[in-house]
This record gives sequence, structure tokens and C-alpha cells, in this order.
Amino acid sequence: METQELPHIEDHPQGDDVRRQVEYYFSDENLPNDAYLLEKCCGSQNLPVSIKKICSFAMMRKYKPYSAVVAALKKSIYLDVVDDKLIKRKIPVILEEVINAEGKPTYKKPPPNLGFPENPKGPTSNNPLMTKGMLKPTGFEEWYADPPVTPAEYKDDAQCYDSSIPIDARMEAAVQRYSSRRKFHQTTRAIFSAWFRYSGWDAGQRQFQGNDPKELENYDAPEIALMTSTLFPGEDKDDRTKWVVDFEGVAKGFLSTRLPNIIHLSTDNVKTATQVMMNMYNWFLHHNVCPEYSQEILAARSVCGLAYEEYQKLIPLRPQLPGPFNIAMSTLFDGYYGPIYGEGDEMVDIKELRAQAWDGIIMNYHMAKVSVLAGLAAIASEKLFAAIIDKPAGDETEKNNGNGECKDGPSSDAEETWVERAKALIPNVRREVGLQITAIEPPSQEVKELYHQHNAEVRKKMHLKPLGTLRCKLWDLQTFRPRDMPEQKRWNPGEIVVHLEDDLLAHCFVGMKISGVIRMVEEGHWWLDEVLAAFPSFYTLLLNDIQVKKWRQPRWLKSREEQEKAERKDNMAE
Repeated sequence: METQELPHIEDHPQGDDVRRQVEYYFSDENLPNDAYLLEKCCGSQNLPVSIKKICSFAMMRKYKPYSAVVAALKKSIYLDVVDDKLIKRKIPVILEEVINAEGKPTYKKPPPNLGFPENPKGPTSNNPLMTKGMLKPTGFEEWYADPPVTPAEYKDDAQCYDSSIPIDARMEAAVQRYSSRRKFHQTTRAIFSAWFRYSGWDAGQRQFQGNDPKELENYDAPEIALMTSTLFPGEDKDDRTKWVVDFEGVAKGFLSTRLPNIIHLSTDNVKTATQVMMNMYNWFLHHNVCPEYSQEILAARSVCGLAYEEYQKLIPLRPQLPGPFNIAMSTLFDGYYGPIYGEGDEMVDIKELRAQAWDGIIMNYHMAKVSVLAGLAAIASEKLFAAIIDKPAGDETEKNNGNGECKDGPSSDAEETWVERAKALIPNVRREVGLQITAIEPPSQEVKELYHQHNAEVRKKMHLKPLGTLRCKLWDLQTFRPRDMPEQKRWNPGEIVVHLEDDLLAHCFVGMKISGVIRMVEEGHWWLDEVLAAFPSFYTLLLNDIQVKKWRQPRWLKSREEQEKAERKDNMAE
């Protein structure tokens, strides 16, 4: 008797779900614990099991017709279909048979990943705090792209984003529709909300709108979008004399001034923030929300790319500034780091220093002397350095014995050292400034050879890194404080030259901005006594930074006498 063949069917409409479910039944994760299915396939013997029996399981009953289920299972890369009736694993499960107390065979669970997906149900995470829902696509992934606009969506878009509608209303509708098509997690929601609040928007539900679903049926798409939005421009944004639409400026301001205050600056968090912003910009372009601002939106997207690139360098650089040489100068010449490292003149084992390191910086007074003497030999003029070590200019004899002391000692007073002479010769000029890097010069070959000699002398006690050059110009750190000094009286020395180790120079970039304190080595050369902050090249301070905080009506403050009088009056009343 011939068997009747099933008609040819391409695949079940839900073929992926069918395969995923049946593959889970036969997986290394489930099969050893499924007594019924394990008995049917006889464990490692891998006997085929009836597909109809599988289809009778609770999770499989919804998939019909039977022929389409068989067609879907034939496409599985982990299972074999036998005669259109039976199914088995391609690779038998490896199980150790053990006879239990009742005399029945049982099986030990196999080791994972034996040619079968460990969890074919979906993605997993090593983080136990992440649920399956958190692992699903969110729409913020790098590879994510919005699907093509359907005719129905195009009709709605044309209605919502008509050029006759004010730009703030169009953007509000776009943000609401965009939010409904994205899955926000805690971090992405915080960034998205902070970004729009910084942009002059209000957060919360509109007043006097209960949004009854039955009532919403009477409104069109634009009206529903406005009524259900939780982010919207405030009523004061209608005054175009006080507010302007500036996509690029807001992107620069948010990424440079606001973002560091709402999240911990790490490469992952910056990447998330820029992806959220670029994702929203792409939505504006994809749905033609405001075509008159297309170029500005493209410029804002470029700012996001630049921010990620520059923060990749800034984040590891910030905790290392001002660098070992500048910290050593600050230690010897009574600067910011003087009270921290300015004690003790003994060479300590480097392992002990690492254990005692403050803020990740390995330094002590003796190391500071070695570092400064090598640095001054590299950057100071021949005249200044000769005076510091008390030798005639042009004398080529070796000046440093590798321990931070001159070989021939002081010239006249036995108690005088080269450090004291340097303090007398180097000007005590201190300036709190903002700097913008205009050029970066790596250490020359001559400087590298000089440091190679120093490292050979100090051997394993410490390792000195050659100094390169940062050429900077003055930069006014933007604040909201008024300036009362005339422009012509402001200090402006022209170019300011400071020095950093070559490994730190690799993280610097032209346009980078630094706020800190500099002190003079000699005319034209300075050292960084303290770095207060480092900013990306696009650093921008907007009035938006003020309006983020809740407005408080100005009021007169009471004097101390008035406060004490009011307190005495309250105490007497009690």
C-alpha cells in the first residue's frame, strides 16, 4: 500500500515560531528534564517522535494546518523530519543513563552547546537583572532602520506635518508618534527626556485632558498626537522673539554642558546618548517633519558623531591631567599638588606607591625632582637650565645622575640645591585661564633620546615619558557672569605653550578646551598647575542651561539681624 504524500507547501505563516518552539522541546536545556519526551525518543538513542503528538502539546495547538507545520519543521537546521510524520534531532543528545532507586533509567543533564542552541527561545544575558523583555529590540540599535513609509502612514504624515502647521506643533506630533514606536529603557528614557527639557520643552501630561478612548475616536491623527503627548513645548515658546529653532546649537549645548551632569560619562553612555539623538533626527528626516530645517538637522547629526569621537579621547584623558611632569612641577614649586606630594625625599618602591596612589597618580617628592630635572632639560632654554644646575651655558657634561641631583653639587652654599635655585629663577606668575588647543607637536627625536638616557640611569625605579608640546590660545570660559573689565585691559599673551607626556598627547585634539591654572617656566613656556575641566571642541553654553531649573521669583534676603529678630519673635510666641 502506497503512502499518500502531503501537498507541497512552502512554509507556515508563523514558521519561525513553530521551529523555535519545537527546537526548544528537543534542546539540551529542555529535553533532559522532559520525562515524557525523553521516554519517547529513548534518550541518546534519538528515536523519532510523532509530529502529531508534538502538535497536541498546549503551545503547539494554535499552529494549523498540520501540513504547514510539517513544512515549517523541514526547514529547521537542528531537526530532521522522517517520512513527513516523525521528527528527531540531527545530533543525538549525549546523556549518561543512571538507574534510580525504583529501578527505572534516568539521565544526567548533558554539558551545554553540543551542536544544539542552548536557548533557542531568544536572546539571553549574563546579567541576572535583565529580563527577556529588556533584551528585545528597542529601535535604538546601530543597525536599526525605520521601515519604508506605507501609503497610509504617508497620508497621516502629510496631515500631521503639513507646512502650514507651526513648527512646534509638527515637532510635538513627531515626538509623540516616534515615542510610541520605540521601546525605552531607563537610561534611554532619561536621556531622551533630559534632551527635550533642555531644548525648552515641558514634561508631563496636559491639563484637562483625560484622553478617554471613546472621545479620541472623534479626532484625527494630528489632534490625537497632540492630546496624548507627554513632552510638549510650553506656552511661552510661542514668542519667536525669545526662542529660535536651532537643532545644531542645542545638540552642541546638550552634549557638552548638560549630558555630563545627568549621566556618568563613559564611552558606553555617550554612545547611547548620541544614538538616541541621531535616531530622533533620522525620524525627522525620514518622515519629512520639517523639511525647511533639513540642513540644520544634518549638521546636528554631525555634532553627535563628533561628540562620540571626541569623548572617546576625553574620558580616559581627564583623570590623568595635568600629567606627571606638570604634577611634579606643582609639587616642587608649591603649587596645587605641593601639600599632597611635597613631603619625604626618599625613593619608595614603585609597588608601594601604586598601593598608596591618590586619584590614580603615582608620585612622591623624590620622583618629582627626577621628573622636573629631566623635563627642564628638554623644554627650558639652555641659559635657564645652565643657571638652575649652576653650570656655564654650553657645558655638555652630564647634568643629572638619575636621582634628581646634579653630579657636582651646588656651587657656593652647601645648603643650596638646584630646586632652590630653580624657585629663585623661575617667575612666580600664576594665571587661571581657559585654553584652546591650536596645534599638537609630538616629542622630537632629540627629546626622546634625552629621556632614553634618563630612563637608563634611573633603571627600574621609575619610567619617564618624553614631553611633547601643546600650542594653545586663550579661550574665554563661557559663564553667565557679567564682565566688568575693558577688552583692551584683559591679559592676552598670544600663544601659550604647555607640555604633556607623549601618551597623553595621543588623547588630545585640536580644538579641545581646558580650564585650569597655569604658571610660567620662562617667557613663552608654561606648566599646568591644575586642570579644573576639559571640554570637547564644540563646547557651547546656552541660556537653556538656566531654564532647565525651576524658575524662582527674585526676593530680598534678610540680614542676619533681621533673621535673629524673627527667630526670637517665633521663640517668644511658642
